[in-house]
Amino acid sequence: MRAVIYARYSTENQRVESIEDQIEVCRRYVLAQGWTVTEVYSDAALRGASKMRPSFQHMLADARRDGFDILVCEAIDRLGRNLSDVSAAYDELVFARVALHTVSYGLTTQMHIGIMGTMALTDIRDKVRRGQLGRARAGKIPGGLAYGYEVVPPPPGMADGDERRFKPDEAAVVRRIFSDYAKGVAPQKLARTLNEEHVPGPGGRPWIDTTIRGQLDRGTGLLNNTVYVGQRSWNRCSYIKDPRTRKRVARGTGQSQEPVGDHRGAGVAHCRSGPVGPGEGAAG
Repeated sequence: MRAVIYARYSTENQRVESIEDQIEVCRRYVLAQGWTVTEVYSDAALRGASKMRPSFQHMLADARRDGFDILVCEAIDRLGRNLSDVSAAYDELVFARVALHTVSYGLTTQMHIGIMGTMALTDIRDKVRRGQLGRARAGKIPGGLAYGYEVVPPPPGMADGDERRFKPDEAAVVRRIFSDYAKGVAPQKLARTLNEEHVPGPGGRPWIDTTIRGQLDRGTGLLNNTVYVGQRSWNRCSYIKDPRTRKRVARGTGQSQEPVGDHRGAGVAHCRSGPVGPGEGAAG
């Protein structure tokens, strides 16, 4: 029987060696069954939320070409993070007459996909959240990078950096926004003025008033972001994928922001007295 192995790691909490560890336990499983390993597919540092992983797609293509009889993974969650994507991959394997085996459970069926997949994907989300909290407490970047900051280049030979520093040109814009807002300038006018002056907004996009004022319940927008007043916070909002559009939608967590420590803000602390709601204009 021709068996192939698929391994993947993605989160910052996993080591590069995780790939080798997965391959080793899978190889031992294959040998114990008396099969032959004919190929090893692996995707390093690629998120399971995306099914467009090079080796993953290569593996599925080889399956359709009758390249092997059995696929072995350490666990179901190695195939992906999204349960619907995992199920779709399983259907591809069934169509290609390829059996799926996981090290812990052996032959894996559609029932296993539904039960174990849900448990595994929930466990991954919990681990990611724990890792993000630890990074936030250590003063590192737990998620997105706020406007006005940039990533500090990592030392040679290291992975992507997770330290941040001021980006001078953007930090100056942040200070200007807070200063003008405190003087009574409304977010709509601030956005219009910045666009007229051709000042790039976050991500190089044009400024709009909601970028500045955001939404209070989500803690979004420059004026509601505690990072600018020297306080790191985490868990302000979460993202869920719309099953129809496949786009991520932000939602408030329904909890108060979780402070995780203080740090040096972008020089705008104490420019305002409190958070700004969606319908508020200038500061009082």
